[in-house]
Amino acid sequence: MDGRLIVDASCHLPDGLLARLNIERLHDPALFEQRLLDAWLYHGDDWLVLASPQRINDWQVAVQCHQSAFAELRLAARLQRPFRIRFIASEARSAHLGLIAAQLAQRLADGQSIDSFWAQQRAVEQSIHAVLAVNSESNWLRALPWRQRWRSMPALLSVENGRSRRLGSGSTPLDAFLHYADQHIPAGAHINLSYAGNPSQLQQAPGFQDACLQRSQAGGLCWLSEMDAEGVRQCGPDALSIAWLNAPARCERP
Repeated sequence: MDGRLIVDASCHLPDGLLARLNIERLHDPALFEQRLLDAWLYHGDDWLVLASPQRINDWQVAVQCHQSAFAELRLAARLQRPFRIRFIASEARSAHLGLIAAQLAQRLADGQSIDSFWAQQRAVEQSIHAVLAVNSESNWLRALPWRQRWRSMPALLSVENGRSRRLGSGSTPLDAFLHYADQHIPAGAHINLSYAGNPSQLQQAPGFQDACLQRSQAGGLCWLSEMDAEGVRQCGPDALSIAWLNAPARCERP
């Protein structure tokens, strides 16, 4: 693929990994049209966008508005090959979407075609497990029935199709995650975390470094990045979005 993978701000991966996997993360979705006309059109022939269906609908409109001018603009820049920008929609968000993007970027780097990933997308998404650890002020917990007393405690949730299911709890979202991980996430798993706060503060939290070290010694990986503003608004402060692969085919150090 002669181009790059483009994702929006809801896709969470460490910055260093984004650069190594040739992924451009748009922090401001309004910049899509500007980047399309000022950069992508001239710096690659075949681009791929991974984002939510809603975001893709908006961006496809921008592409359609300028489609007729692509060939002329590229010829003026002495670029002979046709230009393509294609879209893959996913309902995943945060760490889950980040792990999907990493898998896609790695497969493209290994020479797989976009078409082959399209055929495998559902299987790739289903191979990734995802949970959410949130504080009591999270919008996720506020939306749950009042009769569930544990709504006042930090909780670890499974969120699918907009529905939440409690998997555990703890004194903090990190505590809830660490307890759950000890029991349910294999030591050698490939974990992607995004944090609703400063990641350097989470790295200093009791138990976090030890847990990451133990997993690294067992052959696992633990990526950490900062959650986007919309994710923080929905999940609340100190929330953790967690996604993991039990046995990734290939790993990249952040």
